[in-house]
Amino acid sequence: MTQNVYKELFKETIRDIIVAETNELKQTIETLRQEIIDLKNGDVDKSTYSVLEAANRLGMSKTQVRNLFNKGALEGYQESTGGKIYIYAESVKNFGRN
Repeated sequence: MTQNVYKELFKETIRDIIVAETNELKQTIETLRQEIIDLKNGDVDKSTYSVLEAANRLGMSKTQVRNLFNKGALEGYQESTGGKIYIYAESVKNFGRN
């Protein structure tokens, strides 16, 4: 292959990565936008459980709950990088229903 072919393949690969990342960001923005609307309307219960409380309710370990949170399977928030994790009660309630 010539150098120009490699350059074009590289450009296409980078373009595909940018498109995929952009689509993921758009989805995240839309999810956050809807959550803001729901919160403003009072439509969502955002009470939380600690990792331990969520683990007890789900019958699993704290490590499993943290892993599910990190994978996005349980929704919640983390106070700061490395900080305490809070899992939304609604997410615990709905876990495994999808």
